[in-house]
Amino acid sequence: MPRPQARPPTAAAKRRPALLPHSGTLAASLSCAILLVAAAAQAARNPHLERLAPNHSDQALAAAAILATSDLGHGWVSVPDPSKSRNPPSCPGVNVDLSRFTITGQAESLFHRTHDWILSRVQLYPTHQQALADFTTTTTAARRCNTYSITHQLRADSPATTVKLLSHQSRPLTHLGQQALADRILIAATNNHQHSLLHIDAIDFTRGRYTATIVYVHNGHPPAYDTTLARTIATRLHPQPPPA
Repeated sequence: MPRPQARPPTAAAKRRPALLPHSGTLAASLSCAILLVAAAAQAARNPHLERLAPNHSDQALAAAAILATSDLGHGWVSVPDPSKSRNPPSCPGVNVDLSRFTITGQAESLFHRTHDWILSRVQLYPTHQQALADFTTTTTAARRCNTYSITHQLRADSPATTVKLLSHQSRPLTHLGQQALADRILIAATNNHQHSLLHIDAIDFTRGRYTATIVYVHNGHPPAYDTTLARTIATRLHPQPPPA
């Protein structure tokens, strides 16, 4: 799933539906569903995900790097994180197996304000090479599967809701780490004459043994596409050279 610099509106964005004043309930339920897609929570860990071998030091490093309430503006509150386990990116024609990689530390945080959500995630690997290979494999698949997963999950969770993908933009970032990508997805939803416009921004990057993800879900007018929070996490990541 993600992850912001101002961009000119696309033709699809210019055609977006007007928001109704009572679209909050629809927006809240869809926003939560989107983050569940990003997290893909499930009862048992998918065997195609990375192997887990957490150690105290790397767990502490991950926990110190994720976003905290103090990093956000007024009105943001921390809420329980739904993603204790996840699925790898998957859609027709894409079947990713990440089990050759090992995670030695991970932490996540989730925040909510009105109809907006922010998810942050940091993971550590035994070596820089593993972190980079996992990042490349995961983001390549996610860029192909995210819009499919989100729109299909929303339709499955709310069959009475009409879900339409208006646009999906991707671009590399050069200042966050060895590799970094930003994605913006724009979705329109209608249910019982309620209209909602959802913006999903995802930023993924890797530095040293770390990978990091931030996903923003915003209802209404698009937020400034700002990388401030991603830079906040990046400053807390301390790349370590791979073992000789």
